[in-house]
Amino acid sequence: MRDRDPNRLAGPAAHPGVDSRVNHNLFHPHHEGVHSPMSHTVLIVDDEPVILDVLAQLLALEGYEVRRASNGRRAVDAIASDPPDLVLSDMMMPEMSGMELTNYLRNQGSHIPVILMSATYADVRLPGVQFLSKPFDIDHVLQQVARSIES
Repeated sequence: MRDRDPNRLAGPAAHPGVDSRVNHNLFHPHHEGVHSPMSHTVLIVDDEPVILDVLAQLLALEGYEVRRASNGRRAVDAIASDPPDLVLSDMMMPEMSGMELTNYLRNQGSHIPVILMSATYADVRLPGVQFLSKPFDIDHVLQQVARSIES
């Protein structure tokens, strides 16, 4: 039996945070309406390694520079050392939630756009913050990322 390559992306159906009803080829995406990322940096913050991996691979394939943090506290450190163009964060995480991270950034005067992801919260109304519900549609993720960076 051949071992599975841990660096190979299994596809959205294998990952609980990704909408498996949508058939997407993550290795050769061609998404209409998504603008060129022009080397923008996205910091992905999630305590679920599978979600981090899927999003990181998806955005890297689209040309974004991707950085990762496993919780809000690590994101604060990453942002302090090298601010990204966008933060894509889970809402519910140990140590510091996505909402706490967003509030911290705003209290520090940061205007970095934030996209918060959650399976439980229906809507977020904060300046510079978009909401993305899980499970997410990959095309919608790419559109939200592009729109948030452009604004």
